[in-house]
Amino acid sequence: LTSVTLNAVWTGIDDGAFENCKALSSINFGTAAKDATEQPQAVGERALLGTALTEINFAGTNVASLSSDLFVDYDKSYTEDVPNNATLTAVTFSKVIGAVPAGIFANCTALKTVEFEEREVATESTPGNPKTFKVDFTGIGKYAFANTAIEEIVIPEALNAKLSLNVYAIAENAFFNCGKLKSFTYMIDNETIGIVMVVNPLAFPGCSNVDRKSTRLNSSH
Repeated sequence: LTSVTLNAVWTGIDDGAFENCKALSSINFGTAAKDATEQPQAVGERALLGTALTEINFAGTNVASLSSDLFVDYDKSYTEDVPNNATLTAVTFSKVIGAVPAGIFANCTALKTVEFEEREVATESTPGNPKTFKVDFTGIGKYAFANTAIEEIVIPEALNAKLSLNVYAIAENAFFNCGKLKSFTYMIDNETIGIVMVVNPLAFPGCSNVDRKSTRLNSSH
């Protein structure tokens, strides 16, 4: 098995679905046929563990949740120097992704490009135009991208999730030892006090060159 194409109506990929398919280098996740509130999609534990994927592209899908064990051995990867997928170079998250789980891509040392599909702005239903739902992005977990080769990243806004004052959207060690990371931009809405409220000051150990900045969205967002 070297490639897989999924149709538009899939709702989930089961735990271990493609685990240890060592020749699997390409998965086409298709394009979602319906609104995420009607047909959310999820990918289970170890679903892609042990594959040879070079790219994971969820753009156009309704993938709202991912397992920490999706691609690596979560129990080991974020605490130990355990080699994980060496082929993955790029990840694109869907516009409805709710969070990036702890340790999900830790030690994927070739991972260079991480992007988020443009988020939608919530709208009200009108005749002939169904309501568009905006799914809140609540953050990035511990060691999610530890020891990767990411050079820049733009994080979508999260404050619509009404985070408490003691909860960071970008967790401690989220970008542990990402020595090539140079640019980190966090999108915040007009109700946000500032980047210090959502980014843990310990999120970037070993990232000596990173330029951290926030970009405030228009009030219409």
